[in-house]
Amino acid sequence: MPVTKRIYLDTSIFIKENYLEGSRLKEIFRLGAEGHLEIIISVITINEIKSNFKRNARAAIEKHNQLMNDPSLRLLRNIPAQQTKLEKFPNLKTITQEFDTLLENELSKAKATIIGYPTIDIGPVFEKYFASQFPFNKGDKKHEFPDAFAVLTLEEWCKEHRKRC
Repeated sequence: MPVTKRIYLDTSIFIKENYLEGSRLKEIFRLGAEGHLEIIISVITINEIKSNFKRNARAAIEKHNQLMNDPSLRLLRNIPAQQTKLEKFPNLKTITQEFDTLLENELSKAKATIIGYPTIDIGPVFEKYFASQFPFNKGDKKHEFPDAFAVLTLEEWCKEHRKRC
C-alpha cells in the first residue's frame, strides 16, 4: 500500500501531547506503523525532544521528591497499601534513559525516516535570524536555532529526495 501522506514532526507536538502520552501522537505513530503515513523527523528534533523532556523531568522529580519529604504526607507511609505511592522517583539519568528508549522504539515501530546531520549552507538560517523572519520572528531568538536548522535540514532532504512535506 503506497503512503498517501508525509508528515514532518516537530518538538512542539511532543510537548503539546505530553511527549508519548497524547492520543494524536499515538495515532500518528499507528498510521506510520501501518504504512498510511510517512513520518519524517530530524536528528536535531529528536535531540531537542530529549533535551526538553530531560529539563521538564528534572523539575517534576524535584517537585515530587520535595513533596515526598513533607511531614504531613510522610505520615501516610504508616499505611502499608500507600507506601509504594509515596516513593521517591529514581534519578534523572534512569528516567531520561527510559524515555529515550521509548521514543526511539516508537519512531522505529512507526517506520519514521530520520534525517541525519547534512552538510548545509548555514547562510539562510542567519539571514532569517537577522531579518527576524520565521522561525525567529517572535520569542527568544536563540531558542529557535534548533528549529531553524531542522527546517533547513528538512528542506534539503526534500530537494534531494524530490519529496514534499
